[in-house]
Amino acid sequence: MNSSQSETELTDRSNRKISGKLILEARNIVAGYVDGVDILQGANLSVYEGELVTVIGSNGAGKSTLAKTIFGLVPVRSGEILFGDRNLVGLNPEQIVRYGISYVPQVANVFPSLSVSDNLDMGAYTREGNITAVKDKIYTAFPVLAKRRNQRAGTLSGGERQMLAMGRAMMLEPELLILDEPSAALSPILVQDIFNLIQQINQTGTSIILVEQNARKALAIADRGYVMHLGKDEFTGKGVDLLNNPEVGKLYLGMGNFTKALPN
Repeated sequence: MNSSQSETELTDRSNRKISGKLILEARNIVAGYVDGVDILQGANLSVYEGELVTVIGSNGAGKSTLAKTIFGLVPVRSGEILFGDRNLVGLNPEQIVRYGISYVPQVANVFPSLSVSDNLDMGAYTREGNITAVKDKIYTAFPVLAKRRNQRAGTLSGGERQMLAMGRAMMLEPELLILDEPSAALSPILVQDIFNLIQQINQTGTSIILVEQNARKALAIADRGYVMHLGKDEFTGKGVDLLNNPEVGKLYLGMGNFTKALPN
């Protein structure tokens, strides 16, 4: 497959359905890891049912912190995070998982000593009953995992580990999937594979929040995007509009330089 064909596949969004149902809304979030230091300083983010939303920005802008905050890993000082009719503020990750949100961190996202099959089983720890059917769906979506099902996760390649982490998160068939830098440290070919898999998952109806440093590819597949700077959402709009926005392009998309220009 040549690069132009690959890019066409990556950006084909024609078969997707997005409803007008707002499933998550984070409003004016102020949050941080330690007392007195606010990483998020009034951040906002919303996700509609079936939507793929990407969050980009320079290093230290707060994009990964926003993902972790939604998942209950960073304490919220003010603001609210509504998932349907529930306010997630103050809930821990285990409670949030049970409401239908899965999160895939950038690092330490598999159990290296366990097999691929056992890792998937661990992803279904809150499910009751037989998990064979949903596990077979994961193997169908990720054929490489089916081939490696008895292999220890610690022996997988970086791309295979990322696929396993995503597959494990999907074992709960979440309504919303949060992906934190899924293409980090992967080769260009594997990056393309991961982005195609993200689209495949989204095609099933799963809403996705995609936090990414690879801003161009992330915006190319996104329905909407948020550009963060200094803990706030500085730009927001349709993915294709942000991709073609001259100011966003100058500050965040130019030659891989994601450093916000400082005023004189």
